[in-house]
Amino acid sequence: MKAQQHEWMVAFTADRQYLADIAMNILDDAGIECYLVNKTDSVLLVGDIEVYVKQDMLLKAKHLLNNLEA
Repeated sequence: MKAQQHEWMVAFTADRQYLADIAMNILDDAGIECYLVNKTDSVLLVGDIEVYVKQDMLLKAKHLLNNLEA
């Protein structure tokens, strides 16, 4: 079965909120629709924050975020 063009994929993963926010701003400035999923445990404060983009924009998003360290 062929994957849908608008399936959402993880473009960036961070362990700190500010890095995820920077990634979102970079993507937003480039006109790439994105959203954030915070998987951090609210009590233990461990886990990751994932930034999702549509599948057809994944390569462009990863290229833009290449120099952003997580």
